[in-house]
Amino acid sequence: MNPKIWLSSPHMGGTEQKYVNEAFDTNWVAPLGPNVNAFEKALVDYTQTGYASALSAGTAAIHLALILLGVGRGQMEVLDERVAQRRANFAYYKQHLGGMDGVSFSEEPDKDFFSNHWLTCILLDPEKTGGVTREDLRLMMEGENIDCRPLWKPMHLQPVFKDVPFYGNGTSERLFDEGLCLPSGSNLSTDDLDSVIEVVKKTLHNH
Repeated sequence: MNPKIWLSSPHMGGTEQKYVNEAFDTNWVAPLGPNVNAFEKALVDYTQTGYASALSAGTAAIHLALILLGVGRGQMEVLDERVAQRRANFAYYKQHLGGMDGVSFSEEPDKDFFSNHWLTCILLDPEKTGGVTREDLRLMMEGENIDCRPLWKPMHLQPVFKDVPFYGNGTSERLFDEGLCLPSGSNLSTDDLDSVIEVVKKTLHNH
């Protein structure tokens, strides 16, 4: 069995444990304290905004119409590095897979946009891949112990919402049917990326 290649595994920056120990050492094992204050200040400095508020959960953040970064104080110190690596993953995948028939990438429309490419997503058009579908490729990846997932299922296709009115033109359904998120972690090695690329090429060339 090949070593597992995860879709997007946790990637610590090296200082998280220090801040955890610091909270215990200073007896600030509570919802608020110096680390929370410092995290909020780091967010303000990074985003160049006037205010930031660290909350207990993403739901709480949504309720306050804030953007939840999902990172802690230690992660803020390596955020630019992590984004750069995610963008490098995207560029590497596109370099090696971008010319294949039926394979396209979700990318920035033009220079006015900047994506962190937290997940590299490709679209497979079965009419141009010889009939290979997103699910065919996902299962091949699974067989090689590589973690990848379809693009998010549209809400109106979820069973709980099947009787709710929906307005659309089929784009979201097509993206779900054809889209696949490739392993994109900032801690992936070149060998990991090459393993993913090899499975994509092998799957498409064998059909």
